[in-house]
Amino acid sequence: MVTAAERFKKVFSILVRQRLRWTLTGSRTVVVFDTVQINAISSLFPDEDFQVFDPRFENDIHVPSFLKGLFRWILSDMSFSFTHFYFEAFLRKAKPKLVLTTAYFSADFYTARFAVAKELQASFVVFQRGHISDFALVQTDKLTRRDKVMCLTEGYARLMSALPGEGKFFASGSLASKAEPLEDAPGKNGAAFISNWRLGQVRDGELYFSDGPHSTFYASEIQGLTPLHRALSDIGLELTVLGASIHNPEEEKKFYQSILGESGWAYLERASALSNYSKLSAFEILFCVDSTLGYEALSRNSRVMFLEPRSPRLLFGYPNHELLHDSAALLSFTEEKAWATKIREILAMTDQDFQGVATNIIGRSPLDSNISDLRTIILE
Repeated sequence: MVTAAERFKKVFSILVRQRLRWTLTGSRTVVVFDTVQINAISSLFPDEDFQVFDPRFENDIHVPSFLKGLFRWILSDMSFSFTHFYFEAFLRKAKPKLVLTTAYFSADFYTARFAVAKELQASFVVFQRGHISDFALVQTDKLTRRDKVMCLTEGYARLMSALPGEGKFFASGSLASKAEPLEDAPGKNGAAFISNWRLGQVRDGELYFSDGPHSTFYASEIQGLTPLHRALSDIGLELTVLGASIHNPEEEKKFYQSILGESGWAYLERASALSNYSKLSAFEILFCVDSTLGYEALSRNSRVMFLEPRSPRLLFGYPNHELLHDSAALLSFTEEKAWATKIREILAMTDQDFQGVATNIIGRSPLDSNISDLRTIILE
């Protein structure tokens, strides 16, 4: 069993970190949980003086709430984390009317929300910013009727609305895709493949990512990028890979060179977490396997097509995948010889026709909504 001294030692390691700012928790109308996509969240309420709760302990420490949470955690039965107790104390001190987060998998967010449900008349709003395969991580049973979850697609909104809990679910598209400005591109040119490559780890002499070998996880890229490149060349479009890795771009580029060779295509390094959003408008057409950014691009009216995902990747259109086997946006490996034709057909569509294709994949609401619409839903 973990002793009180061991618990205090764990928290003390947080306190001695450099560059932490100690602040007092003040009453705020709006609180933001976590700093992920903080700029996108602030675009919703640009004139609001909101307060940020940092569960990563990288910036501000709110002194009274921190100490109160520490005391309760040391004396607890360890059913909840220190962050839970700290955030719970923070909420009671700040007394917000609105709490926003993009940390949609954070157990501490949901359990603290549930703990203050009876005494805090606030609305908690969660923004989905990635695919979900394990819905147990989104603890909808901790949400009240005042709370909202803003979902990537209508399929996610329908599926999650059937889960336990009283929260409301809206298909809005991602917050970042609505908030990040498009790059000023005078004309669209070429095609881009949206990478979601990660470095992985070496086990027993083989590179692994997630729970399987790198070669298995990235089977769709390994099998599909060469025929895609060939189809694009037949059409007369150059291929650019939009890099995913900020910290290992050279390794990522080597991965794509091992498939496409060292010439005849371009690699565009990712500059920051949100930098790829602004680049989407520069290309005539985009491709991906199961990248969240690909689905987000659909909501920004970009032409997007999807390489058939190989297991263990999420199926195309998930969780609406059963309805999309015949989608014009899917490049199936059984139809490789027809890929160039399918790409030409997508490019030749009117905007209205392609919006019909996109609507079948993500729903109409993510296509139509903007920052102003999201703000209105949140405040209702």
